[in-house]
Amino acid sequence: MEEDEITETHLRTEQVLETLPYLVIALAGSLAWFPLLGPYIPVADDIYHSAFWGSHAALAHWFQTQGVWRIVGTPITVAAITYHSLLYHALAVCTHLLAACFFFRVCWLLLGSVTVSLVLALIVVAFPWGYGAVVLAGAYPFVLATAMFWANLLILFRYSNCVGQQMTAFLISYGLTVSALLIQESLTFSFMASGAILWVTSGEFSLSRLKKQMASRFAGWGPMLAGLTYIGLYQLFRTSVMTKKIPPFNARSILSTYYYQWSNIDVFQPWLSQICRKLIVLSWDWKMIVAAAFLCAALIIALLVFFQMSNDCRERETPQRNKQLLLYIVLLLLGASFVYAVGGGFSLDSRKKYPLIPLGLLLIGWFWCNWPALRISIKSLPVLLALLGIGISTTWLVVAIWRYELGREKQLVEFLVANNIAGAIRVKWNPDIYTAWPSMSRTWGFRMDEDWVLNLALEHDGGQPVKVTNHPSSVTVSYDTNHARWRVVPRE
Repeated sequence: MEEDEITETHLRTEQVLETLPYLVIALAGSLAWFPLLGPYIPVADDIYHSAFWGSHAALAHWFQTQGVWRIVGTPITVAAITYHSLLYHALAVCTHLLAACFFFRVCWLLLGSVTVSLVLALIVVAFPWGYGAVVLAGAYPFVLATAMFWANLLILFRYSNCVGQQMTAFLISYGLTVSALLIQESLTFSFMASGAILWVTSGEFSLSRLKKQMASRFAGWGPMLAGLTYIGLYQLFRTSVMTKKIPPFNARSILSTYYYQWSNIDVFQPWLSQICRKLIVLSWDWKMIVAAAFLCAALIIALLVFFQMSNDCRERETPQRNKQLLLYIVLLLLGASFVYAVGGGFSLDSRKKYPLIPLGLLLIGWFWCNWPALRISIKSLPVLLALLGIGISTTWLVVAIWRYELGREKQLVEFLVANNIAGAIRVKWNPDIYTAWPSMSRTWGFRMDEDWVLNLALEHDGGQPVKVTNHPSSVTVSYDTNHARWRVVPRE
């Protein structure tokens, strides 16, 4: 009887460990990103896409101008920001959490370690890597397509050993891949390579064995053929507008894309400025403080329970030392960078980093699991909590700056329209976040006072176009922090 009780307790522990990591990921992600939840202000690409899809015969207009490029992702974005001002950020955060959960499950299946996989997923969800894709509605397709990439891998896993259901897996994976690429194209070649997971085995590699696997598990060809379908559609319907956007082939981007990931440290740069630091809780009220305290306590308790249970069930830790798996992960990484080689080069825009971060962490996870000295236990919890504290607080800071600058840009547009200001203008930001955080515009992909950003908003609000210059004879507008409004600076 005692043995039966031990077995029953063990089974309950197994069941809890199946679901508890997802709760931990959800709590960490919610704690990091909940300050973002609130009314959304359209900016930059949002306004362009909304105007495009708001026109008569929008689909035909887009198709004639842009072809199949993001033909599904753009209307999803427009629908999110036009249906209700509170919808977009809730949608973006939920999709981000979902992508992290899918990533965790794939890591667990590939690497064999639930603790390493959980830590990798927490690094993805709590830090503001690629935050531009989450905060800017126009970049939401990056988030959605990335979530679909990891979901596709899970589907392939689900049917990997079901020889009689390969056609079902093939059709599902093919349809999901085509849909994802019509939403956002950055993982095109990673998708195409992803089906090889069905042929990656831990046994000795041989060409005959690989051929047998490729024939019996033909669902792995689904993403490959779907990628070729998308490329064919893109080339067939590519317009002169899209052709001009693609510079010549740049082979260096295959490797330089990952070399330039050092720029991820840009998200920590605001901590060096007192101007930026004080914005972190500028808009917080007692409700947000209570929510943060509750989520923080729940996260710590969930992590304690997880580590305690995982220590009692160590047989779950079966790290994979499959060298073929390492080659597979490298292939996914090269696929993710090759798209930028085809596109002419990689920029340091944080939105483009969003799909790359999980793939890079998956590679780190493989080496981690193959390094016997690196094992995670409950003794590692203080280090993990400190790491999460850094990531979550940095996300709060980045989100606070984004919301603050977005609000000031909206006020600036309203001020220019109300005062009928047009032509050459000088914009004086006070405080000047662009100086306090020098890499901000690089990681956002644009400045709020760039001509095209302002003029899209001005056109939308019925204003006249402006030209931002530093010439002293221009009309100078400055932000008055004491009254939280813009004003015209008298000429000297």
